Amino acid sequence: INIYINPVVGGRIFHPTKGLINNVLLNASGTSSNTFFVNGNYKTNCLSQGSNISLKPTKNNDITKANGINTTDVLFTQRHILNITKLNSAYKIIAADVNGDKNINATDVLRIKRLILGIDTTFTSAAKGNRLWEFVDSAYQFPDTTNPFPFKDSISFTNLTSNKINQTFIGVKLGDVNYDWNPLVAKGSLIDNVELIIDNADIKVDK
Repeated sequence: INIYINPVVGGRIFHPTKGLINNVLLNASGTSSNTFFVNGNYKTNCLSQGSNISLKPTKNNDITKANGINTTDVLFTQRHILNITKLNSAYKIIAADVNGDKNINATDVLRIKRLILGIDTTFTSAAKGNRLWEFVDSAYQFPDTTNPFPFKDSISFTNLTSNKINQTFIGVKLGDVNYDWNPLVAKGSLIDNVELIIDNADIKVDK
């Protein structure tokens, strides 16, 4: 008799300084696909022996869109562009690239200002769509921390036969280059859009 135990992939999603990140949308694709919300810790179930899986987190559901983003971030990003004081972390540089073009420039500063002012409610990238966060596989070693692009934003396994635990992602709030995002404020909504459909309803108006 051969007994097989289905493998599990699990781990955590961390901010560089503020602990676990809640309400992250995790897409698991491969032999089977699923998308689910996780609060800091995640675990995939129902994987079969020999499965392939790729995990990729995204987050665009912050209720307070500009939580952690203010004029200080604008100043630090401008000083980085002007070579006055460079951002001292690969993750901070990733956070500064809000339009996702792998460069830090005046366009990013403009987009950060627009989010602070409430003109925009998200950052848009041609390649990645709308998002407020970026995530990096914590095991990824940046070849050049001063130019971290492109980076590894997913974790993949092929032909799984055993558990894979402690698969950690590091997440940064786009635009927040000094890490003052407050996790007690940014409680994302699990539902982005709600559509109410009423079928065959009679409407009575009282005069």
